[in-house]
Amino acid sequence: MPIQTDDDGKTSLSIFPTLSYEDRLVSLRELTAIPQPVEDNIAFLWQLVQQSSEDDLLRIALDLIRSDTYILVRGAAFALLRAHKAHPFAQHALKQLLQHEEFGASAQRELST
Repeated sequence: MPIQTDDDGKTSLSIFPTLSYEDRLVSLRELTAIPQPVEDNIAFLWQLVQQSSEDDLLRIALDLIRSDTYILVRGAAFALLRAHKAHPFAQHALKQLLQHEEFGASAQRELST
């Protein structure tokens, strides 16, 4: 995953627009599994948000919640589902999480409101 930093200290991921959904998910999992400088994480996530559809972002959020990545990342992914709970895929994702050990009760609460 080529992350480049220019002379002004701005970080970019030049090949990201050519990646498929699966490649983006793998890259995101790599990003959350390997400690990197915060600036690299922020730049990568910002590019992900700008270049993904709402459906793709919600799918990635569900995949992250189900993964073994850091709890803060999973919590942020759940917050994304909660913020978009009117979206049909977010509703589907919340229903998928009803039996989840850590997020099941929160999913139930979101579905009931």
